[in-house]
Amino acid sequence: MRLLSLSFSLLLATSPALAQTDDLLRDLLKTSPQLSAAKSQAEAAKADLWEARGARLPQLRLEAQASSLDETIRINGVPGELTATRDPNAMSAVVDQAIFTSGRIGGAVGAAKASADAAGHTYEAARQDVLLSGAVAIADVVRD
Repeated sequence: MRLLSLSFSLLLATSPALAQTDDLLRDLLKTSPQLSAAKSQAEAAKADLWEARGARLPQLRLEAQASSLDETIRINGVPGELTATRDPNAMSAVVDQAIFTSGRIGGAVGAAKASADAAGHTYEAARQDVLLSGAVAIADVVRD
């Protein structure tokens, strides 16, 4: 009986119908809107996780200022005036690094990780639902 079961499964594995079934299920996975939506949500949750992790990184801010200043100087008792034009320029770089956030960043990272894990599990569940629906539809066609 075991040999018959093994030979039957080998026959099914090498049959062209099984290859066609695999192609149908693969196409179903590629074109399923339900699966695409779940995948997009999982990717958005992963992006949120990276954003939450980014709060731990140093922040760099560059500032620059350029202006032109006309000055006129009059000295008491001296006839006339002195006029000068200056072009003061300033540039600065500021680096901010959070040293202590009382667990705010760690909590945000943990929440984002949990959300990303949940979205990944939702995607996998949607994938399994699509495969099950496709397999049931193929089995119904074969049965009928």
